[in-house]
Amino acid sequence: MEPKEASFSANLLGRRCSRIQALEHSFDGAVRNPYNALFIETDDGASYRVLFDLDTFFCQTEPPRAWPSKGRNTYRLVEPQELRPLFGRLIRSVDFDPISGGGRCLLLRFEGGGELRYWDEALVSRLSVDASSNT
Repeated sequence: MEPKEASFSANLLGRRCSRIQALEHSFDGAVRNPYNALFIETDDGASYRVLFDLDTFFCQTEPPRAWPSKGRNTYRLVEPQELRPLFGRLIRSVDFDPISGGGRCLLLRFEGGGELRYWDEALVSRLSVDASSNT
């Protein structure tokens, strides 16, 4: 695990996820990347902006905000409904798993079941959520 990934992991482990929002990117009014970045907020008031550019992981402590529009590109914050069941759950593991094509995937696992997978594929960020509960 790279230093920035280890730091990110240490900051999330054992914290409760209070909210996750996505930064949606549109070009000429059409959504091109529904998960350009994620803002993960924790119960201690911290907020982390995470994104992948190809297989490079970027993380910064930053409150959720939409990026300024530039030319034909626009951005807005959205709260994907599929993420809501993860709110309030304890983050029990943070991993960066390899995926086919040489990239990596951020994998968050939650106490009581559920996981979030976030990765970049062909210049578009992907999100997979399993909000099941095994309690």
